Amino acid sequence: MTTRYEQMSKIDNLLADKSSSLSGSLQSFFTSLQTLVSNAEDPAARQALIGKAEGLVNQFKTTDQYLRDQDKQVNIAIGSSVAQINNYAKQIANLNDQISRMTGVGAGASPNDLLDQRDQLVSELNKIVGVEVSVQDGGTYNLTMANGYTLVQGSTARQLAAVPSSADPTRTTVAYVDEAAGNIEIPEKLLNTGSLGGY
Repeated sequence: MTTRYEQMSKIDNLLADKSSSLSGSLQSFFTSLQTLVSNAEDPAARQALIGKAEGLVNQFKTTDQYLRDQDKQVNIAIGSSVAQINNYAKQIANLNDQISRMTGVGAGASPNDLLDQRDQLVSELNKIVGVEVSVQDGGTYNLTMANGYTLVQGSTARQLAAVPSSADPTRTTVAYVDEAAGNIEIPEKLLNTGSLGGY
């Protein structure tokens, strides 16, 4: 949730800053409006109100652009997170395969380095999206995301995709890649762990 907190803090700072924010521009506009109401015949008060109105419009434009930029940054971050998840899943599946071969019938090796590498990758993966680990015969890991989607099953890694949201195509969301059905969006409420859950 640190990611969500950081995003909300940026927006809060933008909207709350009295000197260069929407809040300050609104306050200045309404102060000038009140001055004009008190001095309706004063041309300077009219010009001041027009100036403050233009400043308010510009501040709305600046705020809008900032929020759009933040939205783009979140979309990029989601895409990057999905790429990292897919990369870790492939590496873990590959390590599962190697570990299974080394510990299989007749092999008898103890692949401690590979086990450590895999555990480190699972730890890194958990920082992005929470996964549950179940140890299978032969020491392989199956990894399931909190929403029940199997990410790694033995030596097979399933993939995720960053796709435009069906609810708002300007926003990027996460989907399962299903060979038969195509990309299936994961409801955002189910992605509530790790840094991905904060976007």
